Amino acid sequence: MTEIDPVNGWPVWLGRLGIHQDFVWFVSLIGWSLALVVWWRHPRRHAGWAWLPWSAGAAIATAVFQFCLFDPPFDFLFERLVPGTSSTYAPALIDPDWLGDVLIGAAFAGMVAGWIAVARCFGPGSEVSGDSPRELKRRAPLRWLALAACAGVAG
Repeated sequence: MTEIDPVNGWPVWLGRLGIHQDFVWFVSLIGWSLALVVWWRHPRRHAGWAWLPWSAGAAIATAVFQFCLFDPPFDFLFERLVPGTSSTYAPALIDPDWLGDVLIGAAFAGMVAGWIAVARCFGPGSEVSGDSPRELKRRAPLRWLALAACAGVAG
């Protein structure tokens, strides 16, 4: 039978696993780095997989940001003991949680910007795609469906 933590009601094994989430970020960093290297070495990397470096870059940046949040490398991310006192702390100059959220959001915004650039270069209607005008007209309502789905998620 699974032991349940009386404080939060979660299984104890899940709580013990949760403190090691830096390993998951490390595996993500290694996996996306490997995907980026494989993409770079592939001879047809500019055709159908042009979106991959943008996704890999955002995932690698996110993993690095998470590592910095788990163990902040800079002094301005720490609470500091006020000189002359033994228990009064000044807040960090920059809140690490806020900074992490902003940096991760910027990484994913960069990924979406890269996807848009790739869609303009390799997407429907480009010289590379070879789509006929009839095919493009048939796909036009799907663009509105995607836009409506994004608006619904953004809420």
